[in-house]
Amino acid sequence: MAGALRWPMDHSLALAREGDVLEVKEILFGGLRDHLRKIGLREGSTLEHLGIGDAGVEVRLGDGRGVRVHQDYAWFIVVEPSAQRQITEE
Repeated sequence: MAGALRWPMDHSLALAREGDVLEVKEILFGGLRDHLRKIGLREGSTLEHLGIGDAGVEVRLGDGRGVRVHQDYAWFIVVEPSAQRQITEE
């Protein structure tokens, strides 16, 4: 079924590993895109995967802020490895 959709599951934030530095390539749904923009996460953002907690996927954004993305939402965020090696806290 995933082959029939534009949804590359193997590039989902939900499957990323702790320590990965990633670039958000696409957020698959407009409503989700709008919601995530409010916490500073948008297409083109660079983030570092900090781990998975009870509240979801914890990431550090390019500006150093830590945010949580609900696990169900993380499935619909398409990411790829970033050329940037690490995100520094400000």
